Amino acid sequence: MVNLLKKPARMAGIVFATTALVAAQGGFAGAATAGPPQGASQPGQPGTNNRPQTRFAQPGTVNYIEGQVKLDGHSVTQRDIGSAVVSPGDFLGTANGKAEMLLTPGVFMRLGPNSSVRMVSPSLSDTRVELVQGQGMMEVAAFEKENHIQVTVGGSATTVEAAGIYEFTTNPPMVRVFGGKVAAEFNDRTNNVYKGEEVALDAANPKLKTQGFNVKKTELTDDLYAWSKLRADYTAQANMSSAETYAGYGQGWGYGPGFYGAGWYWDPYFDEYAFLMADGFMWDPFGFGFFSPGYWGAYGSYLAGAQELFHIRGSDRVIPSRRECGSGDVELT
Repeated sequence: MVNLLKKPARMAGIVFATTALVAAQGGFAGAATAGPPQGASQPGQPGTNNRPQTRFAQPGTVNYIEGQVKLDGHSVTQRDIGSAVVSPGDFLGTANGKAEMLLTPGVFMRLGPNSSVRMVSPSLSDTRVELVQGQGMMEVAAFEKENHIQVTVGGSATTVEAAGIYEFTTNPPMVRVFGGKVAAEFNDRTNNVYKGEEVALDAANPKLKTQGFNVKKTELTDDLYAWSKLRADYTAQANMSSAETYAGYGQGWGYGPGFYGAGWYWDPYFDEYAFLMADGFMWDPFGFGFFSPGYWGAYGSYLAGAQELFHIRGSDRVIPSRRECGSGDVELT
């Protein structure tokens, strides 16, 4: 048996890929052919017909914290999640804690313990932060050609050039690429760094010579990577919840009220912002599925058939939310 609570978003992606293919071939036997899945909400908040109260996040928004976190010297509490914003020149820091900050839509900056980051520029087309102390990890789930995303460590600036997972440290100053590509700069020299490579960002490495590292082994031993992966799972679940909220059902499917394109949308069920794509479906760098409301609206009607196919117990939805599951497990048998 597979515990869905451990990898719900990953399993949802697999199920959706399967249902999309089956849908194109005529659908599951006995599955509905139009409208929302049984028990799903109409456009508006789940379970109601009300127009959703849309809230958007701007780059620099604090989306999650654990332990001791401060914004410009002031403590950040759970009540501040979603409203605290790291403005240009502000510092977000941790003591015995961790924090997640949103950048451009689909880009997350996460801090390990005893770390600090300064917001340089929160612009959508010019997004720059400085890691002042400690350890930071950036997940770039969505990357557009118009993006300019840069992380400064000491006297070096590193520019993100693709979706991926990137780790930065100040002691020693270094960037490590778990997946994707960056261009590291130091003293007027630039070098590309690819998956499985790391580069020291200081005077001891003036030519920016890269060296390899064992990605799989490091994934198992790096605490910030493990925490970031868990956060990626939860943000993918929030995406599914919000995609259902803003999906348009019925004739034409498409998008429901309150959806204005790709961006950060507040999800009241996960108490955090969720990234919603403008259209389609994608895998994030950690391997979790993300959906647009239109994709959810178009293929959500086949979830009942998928439920029968995979014999999922305890919910009318293929992947129930954490609130629905409570403390119990939902399993595939």
